[in-house]
Amino acid sequence: LAHSSFKGCLAGSVDFGSRAVRAGQTVPGYWSLGLEACKLGNKTSFGDVVRGDSLLGNIKYGDSEPETQAGKTDRRSHGGWLAVLQLTEEYDPAKLEKKAQAEKEEGQEKEADQRSEADKLKDCLVEAKLKHLKELRKMATKQNHAALLADLMAEDGTHLPTLLEGIVAKEELVPKDESDQALEKRLEEICGLTDDVLAAIDVEALAAHCGRRVDDENVQAKIQAKKLDKAKQAMISALQSKIRALGDRLSRGGGEAIKEMLEQSRKLIGQWVNLDDGKHSECASVVEEGAGNLGLAITALTK
Repeated sequence: LAHSSFKGCLAGSVDFGSRAVRAGQTVPGYWSLGLEACKLGNKTSFGDVVRGDSLLGNIKYGDSEPETQAGKTDRRSHGGWLAVLQLTEEYDPAKLEKKAQAEKEEGQEKEADQRSEADKLKDCLVEAKLKHLKELRKMATKQNHAALLADLMAEDGTHLPTLLEGIVAKEELVPKDESDQALEKRLEEICGLTDDVLAAIDVEALAAHCGRRVDDENVQAKIQAKKLDKAKQAMISALQSKIRALGDRLSRGGGEAIKEMLEQSRKLIGQWVNLDDGKHSECASVVEEGAGNLGLAITALTK
């Protein structure tokens, strides 16, 4: 039991309370220990303490008092060792409340999970494979990545995280000596995977979800809302990749068909995000450049 004063520690008084402590602030605290345990050199559980030893959690031993080190026990010495508690970040009530709310929602979702144990196991295996797949996303293991991606696509060709991983791999795993033919094929595959993502999403359900608020008391509705939010983000991410790929194809001499596909992609992503927003500046610039508006393309990048 910790005490806020030395006298309270000696008396063993119980004075519950709280105190706000800023990061880096030093606040004294006192713990009552047996007299023999506090004597220097005594081979008890506290006899061999040194500065930096852990006491409880983030509480660590500091320096012992000079009187304790010298073995003195006069009335001027308190004895024992200083204990140091270091706060690594500012106290943020809003952050703590948000964390508690997230833990509460996670518990509610587990209770409301209606999947069978077999389905839960299947989903866990898919997540483990997908995690390993992302670790293989390197040039040195490109072939292994492609093989595992093909297996996952064969198991479920509508699994959005798998499709997105395929798109990211096509964008990142690019050989330095890539030929023009290989580049065109890769860009076409990015567009094809994006179309697969769009086909796997119920756009009407997503639009209905975006137009209404979810009842906080309806756990099942909140679970479905999270799924739809993830689907929306997957669609936006895939469309951004397709727009970049179409822009590259257009810059390499693509014809009117590519320009039309770029315009269609612009209209589609424009239904879900505002391209004038700075975080979508790259896509906005590609679209403007594809339309021949070079000035607007440069302006978009400055937002």
